Amino acid sequence: MVKNMKWLSCFILLTGCGTNVVLTEKGLTESESDLVISEEIETEEVKILPVTSTEDETQETLNQNETEVDLQSVAKIPGEDSPFSYKSFLNQDFNGADFKVGNLLTDWGTHKSYYATYNSDGFKVSATWHVPNGNGPFPVLILNHGYFPPSEYTNGYGFGREQKYFAKQGYAVLHIDYKGYAQSDPLPENQRLWGDATFAADAINAALALNAADLDFVDTERMGLFGHSLGGGVTLSAALARPDLFKVGVMWGPVSSDYFDNFNQWRRDDVSETQKLLFEAVFGSVDEKASFAALSPYPYLNQLEVPLLIQHGTVDESCPVEWSQSTVAQLQDLGKSVEYIEYDGYPHVFWNQNWDNAIEDTRTFIEPFLNPNS
Repeated sequence: MVKNMKWLSCFILLTGCGTNVVLTEKGLTESESDLVISEEIETEEVKILPVTSTEDETQETLNQNETEVDLQSVAKIPGEDSPFSYKSFLNQDFNGADFKVGNLLTDWGTHKSYYATYNSDGFKVSATWHVPNGNGPFPVLILNHGYFPPSEYTNGYGFGREQKYFAKQGYAVLHIDYKGYAQSDPLPENQRLWGDATFAADAINAALALNAADLDFVDTERMGLFGHSLGGGVTLSAALARPDLFKVGVMWGPVSSDYFDNFNQWRRDDVSETQKLLFEAVFGSVDEKASFAALSPYPYLNQLEVPLLIQHGTVDESCPVEWSQSTVAQLQDLGKSVEYIEYDGYPHVFWNQNWDNAIEDTRTFIEPFLNPNS
């Protein structure tokens, strides 16, 4: 048994761009994520469970089935029973409620934008709420922004063009700020556990809060997700955890679905020897891809039910295009509904004609699922 788990701070620092902790990413722009955690977190007693499957047992299971199966469906992933694992995120109960619309921010002529808040697992999250003119009911698009230093971020910052674009197209758009950003409550220490999954909980709870609000001018049966970079990871995680809430998801230049990639990209050089040893006691060597499986979405992609569009530029300087290529290949191998558009010469953030092309591809993809003109 482990008490007063100081090692948690070391674990969080190791998990990299995708980890859901206080993000502070070096040299990244609009949409990257990274983490810094406080030095000590007290939790309830947590029992670290050993891996029980052996190689012989795995082979015996394969022989019994007389078919070739993915070993991950038989063997336990090291660390997957940890309360800090991705599996724990997927299995948690989500609680979104108390959606409130505040002051009018701007009347754009075609739609109005408001300050809004909602409750995400007991914590206030601020947002920007765009409502088209007319009676509705309008489909809902939840927007998940990329990484910004929290000290520089303000309500509705990031995805500003996309918010207005889709509101003009007839969508009710909720751009969420995440815990720890803008007027949201601070990101609590005991929630800094799963990389972008902590913020994915905010996206899920936004959908639940809108459902509970029972607004007559929105149709929560037609709800989608759209995210960039860190927000792309948020979109994937929210879709995996609660497919019952969302009809479609779009990811622009997302972080990797393998946190080993994110760790190597942003955090490896910052890890102390003590942090390394503490991580390896639970998950395995920091030099092995398999050690990060318990923290990653990719072992759980077989659970995906929400159709996805992934869009990525070939010269993305922050999130390499190979990350999306790998995720798409895995989803295709699993027979999942995924479309992929790769833009030759596009960087991480789309501008000018690049943005025009990408946003039109996004609109074309989501319209059949959310049908804003019905």
